[in-house]
Amino acid sequence: MSEQTPQPELEPPPAPPKRRRKLTRRRKLVFGLFLACTLLLGSEGVLRLLGYPKGLMRSAKRLWATDTEQATGWFRPSVEVRISWPPELAYTVKTNALGLRGPAPAGGLPLVLCLGDSTTFGSYVADDEAYPFALGERLASERLGVLNAGCPHTTLSDQYEVLERSLETLKPRVVVLLFCGNDLYELEKSPAKARALKRRNPISDLASSLAISDAAISLTLSARHSYLRAKGPWPVPLRPDQGRTAGDSDERWERYERELARTLKLTRSKGAKLILCAFPGYLEIAEAEPCEIETRLPAMAARAGVSYVDLYAPFRAAKEQKLYLLPHDAHASAIGNRLVAKTLAKAVLEAARSKPEGE
Repeated sequence: MSEQTPQPELEPPPAPPKRRRKLTRRRKLVFGLFLACTLLLGSEGVLRLLGYPKGLMRSAKRLWATDTEQATGWFRPSVEVRISWPPELAYTVKTNALGLRGPAPAGGLPLVLCLGDSTTFGSYVADDEAYPFALGERLASERLGVLNAGCPHTTLSDQYEVLERSLETLKPRVVVLLFCGNDLYELEKSPAKARALKRRNPISDLASSLAISDAAISLTLSARHSYLRAKGPWPVPLRPDQGRTAGDSDERWERYERELARTLKLTRSKGAKLILCAFPGYLEIAEAEPCEIETRLPAMAARAGVSYVDLYAPFRAAKEQKLYLLPHDAHASAIGNRLVAKTLAKAVLEAARSKPEGE
């Protein structure tokens, strides 16, 4: 019997190539978001290993309140932010439940409301170094509370809105209005609140709340600082409006006087006293002759029947002290702010003790 030749085993036919499933748009979106988050977290980790954030992480725009967030004042109530440019002048700002800077006085005390721009707010100094806080310390023994209603980049036409709310709800006995020369130029701009909130949107608010923003903004500001130091003289030379604060136009002064008359009418209608003063620019006190503000503003106050307190004379007398944050900035230092408070204290106390307007 012959042996059968073994038949070779037949290989199975190759399987047809698998067709790759086409990613749907939703899957692509999910994958893209996952990749973006991974990159962000990875970048955050690298920046943290490199030592960031380094305190250069916040900006003033996060303070501004939208209509739904707004209380009495300008800012979001009960928040704390770090304002860190330039790095040499980094400072922290805390707002109270009213949306104003600094602690709120104890309830039941007669109030003094300090109204103005960044010179009242206290740019580049701590909460307890701004002049309203120093004024509050001086008046504490007289059972008077002081509120800081200052806000950067505002002028009297902006401040009127907050004053209106404050007079209605807080009923201050005295309002102190600190004029600054750039108030004249700010009158020509769109309202400060609209300009500030233009820089705030849901995306920027979300980015500000993420940890990655702290490190990334810190790195950006550090790089900018290094670039500016390498590029030329540091600190950057002060702008003209940070040095000389005088106006150059009769029309601007006339418009400010109209705003002052409107403000005075409002304060008197609520029984409050108004005190006007002007922040002395560092170039102005270096000159022997009175500047334009020193001649125009007291005359304006006299025509309106507003009490005026001169800050120029005490600043000139103390000009050897470090009254300003020079060379980095022209705002008042803690020493300058204390001098403002010391000069105002007597006039504020007299106004608070006098009979309310209309009685």
